Amino acid sequence: MESAGALGWVAITPAPAPFVAEMGEAGIFYGNRVLYAFRDKPDGKAHVEFVNTFRPLYPALSAYVKEYHTTGLT
Repeated sequence: MESAGALGWVAITPAPAPFVAEMGEAGIFYGNRVLYAFRDKPDGKAHVEFVNTFRPLYPALSAYVKEYHTTGLT
């Protein structure tokens, strides 16, 4: 997924939370493309489930980073 780069927040200083949020938004954009492409296909259920399961990860990660690592990893 496009948003996997958000896991690199550990190298971002001084404020990694906006980076995580931005990458999460990129993931939502591409996830929507996957949902659109596979919504009516009989073999698309796994793709739709993956996107719907993966989607809440980045808002939660962004909130965690914002709360506990506001100036980067210490």
